[in-house]
Amino acid sequence: QDQWSASDVGYRCFVLQSEGVGLLLHHPQTNGKLERYHQSIKYEVDQVPYEVPSELEVAIAGFVDYYNNRRYHKALGNVTPDDVLHGRREGVLIKRRGVEAQTLASRKRYNHLLREFYNAAIPP
Repeated sequence: QDQWSASDVGYRCFVLQSEGVGLLLHHPQTNGKLERYHQSIKYEVDQVPYEVPSELEVAIAGFVDYYNNRRYHKALGNVTPDDVLHGRREGVLIKRRGVEAQTLASRKRYNHLLREFYNAAIPP
């Protein structure tokens, strides 16, 4: 089935406790993000043959959980949609900058000690 009917979408939104979004059919300009999302689902989930529809539903639910809660999105500043939704985006970015600063300082110390070691080991 290439396209779902409006009642199919409404039912799935109800089951997933989600809201439907009105988009124009056959207009990739207006629904490009949705098309990209479908492409991601197809690439990640459609690689395995499923014996029964419930297996496919479990696989899709797992992908949706991964996509929303663990996958970093470049368009959101490399945080998850869940972080943005719950107002954690800035906190995550601040923490990440702190870790980055510590990592760079650690590398700088290590490289300095390494240069000192090699300079002491090689006589002039």
